[in-house]
Amino acid sequence: IDHFGNIGSSIPATMLPESYDGIQIHLKETVISGIYPTYANVEKGETLAVINSRGYLEISQNCGNASLNTGAKEGDRITLYLP
Repeated sequence: IDHFGNIGSSIPATMLPESYDGIQIHLKETVISGIYPTYANVEKGETLAVINSRGYLEISQNCGNASLNTGAKEGDRITLYLP
């Protein structure tokens, strides 16, 4: 978890299907549908999944703190459901 509250993962984009449609990401009580190319693809305050600059799945919040919003702590499990 970085100082912005973004929740990094060890899941590389190379392990995900080419199309992100239908992917569901579960973190605690939060369910995210799909992976977005940028923060601007969702409303302010919405939690989303992106591929970060290092090529890994990251859970973030547009203009917010995903860690605080989800209650996530380092070591919490991120579960992916693929179509």
